[in-house]
Order: sequence, then C-alpha cells, then structure tokens
Amino acid sequence: MSPTTPQSRRRSSSFRSWSTFFTSKPKTDALEILPNPSRTSGSDEGTTVSASSPCGSGPESTGVSDTRSSDPPSYAHAISRGESTTYRFVQNSAFSMTLLSQDGPQSAAYNISVGLNVWMPSEHITLLRRHADPEGPVLARLEMGIASANATVTIGDNTMPLSDLMPDIHSSSSSRRYHLGDGRVAKWKLGATTWEASLDNSPLANFSPSSRNLALHPPALSNFDDIVISILILMREYHTPKASQVGGAAGLFNYHPFSTNSE
Repeated sequence: MSPTTPQSRRRSSSFRSWSTFFTSKPKTDALEILPNPSRTSGSDEGTTVSASSPCGSGPESTGVSDTRSSDPPSYAHAISRGESTTYRFVQNSAFSMTLLSQDGPQSAAYNISVGLNVWMPSEHITLLRRHADPEGPVLARLEMGIASANATVTIGDNTMPLSDLMPDIHSSSSSRRYHLGDGRVAKWKLGATTWEASLDNSPLANFSPSSRNLALHPPALSNFDDIVISILILMREYHTPKASQVGGAAGLFNYHPFSTNSE
C-alpha cells in the first residue's frame, strides 16, 4: 500500500467536501392534489406535498415507453374516488428526484432525472419514469440546451421537435398549447404568479412557478404524464435567461424561452 502523502490527504479532504455538498438536504416545496370539484361524494379537502427542486441526473437512455399507456401512477384509485392523498418530492441523488407517496418508496409515482449529451455537454437530457426505479422504462426524454440541433421530446416511439409538441409563443401572448397524443390540445394560461392548465374549457391543474405548488384535479389523471412533461418544459424556459437580460446570447438555446409581459 502506498504511503499517505500531504497531497493525497488534500485530495481526500476535497472529495469529502464535495460529497457533503452533493448529499446536503435540499429545500422542499409542495405539491397539492385536489379532488374533482364536480364530484358530489368523497372528500373535498386538498392535500399538500413537499417537493425538492430538481438538480439533475446522469443516466443514459435507450428506449422510451409510451407515456399514454394504461398503467397509471400508483395513486390512481385514491384520486378517482375523490380522496386526498399526500406525496412528496424527495431528492435521491445529485441528479434525480422521486415523487413519493406517504406510504413510502414502494408507492413512488415518478422519477425525474437529468443528464448531459456527452457529445455536447451544454445540452441537457431530462428523463421521466414512473415509480422509483431509476432504471425503469422511460416515459419521456427531453433534449434541451445549447446545441445546433433543435430541442426534441421523445414520447413512446415518437421523437418530435419541442416546438411541435408545445408551440412557442409570441411576446404578446400569455398562453401555451400542448398537443396530447389523442389529437386534443391542452392549454396553459401563463399568469404572473400562477399557470393554469385546461382542456376543452375544463380546468386540469394550477401551477405556481415560484413555489412549485401544483393543484391537480382528478379529471387530469389520464393526462398527468403530459402535465408533468409540460411543466418540465415550461420551468426550463422560465429559468432560461431572456433576451432582455443577455441580448443575442439568448439565441444560443435551442428552444424558445418563456416570454410574456408578466415576467
């Protein structure tokens, strides 16, 4: 065994410092799931779920399973009966987080992770999976960042430009459209403090970009994957520097940053 030197001790100390940084407890935010207001039976009380801000993950991706399958998240039955259920976003590595129910990891609903394009590290790859397994089937793959190729989203067997799935907005607009797999189009109304999702004039969800609070109505259950995907896109755009801040450098990003009069 090689002798311990001052240089090796410095490397060991540095490693422990970074390990402490990456394993520190993250800030938590809340996810609120509300019962369907149109129901006449069941609980009418919402719940709050604590969530951590995602800081990414680095798994490689192969196939992407169909996000619009018949396998709903583990909380489907509880919500369909109008019951209130609590969930929590828990960071489980330096680059991923899991949406867990109060029953523990075995009831995890989603795993969200972020990695890099090894050929172009300035482009990030976000993977969405159901349940807690970081090696499970991928529901969606988002490739967004600074790259010459357009930003893309892969859902099931379909890879499409992000601008086709969620068309970019004009500077005077305060809404975004999201194309569902069944031909319908959900609409996000982007306010200064709250983003509201609706489908055929029926409310699906409310999301606060500042607190990361999400109010989800049970009618949105069948489209919950799509709601999560659209929020991941909107939040990436929301936190991207705007042209008013960095000028022409904003054009380096291969997607269209969130831009309304209510920034």
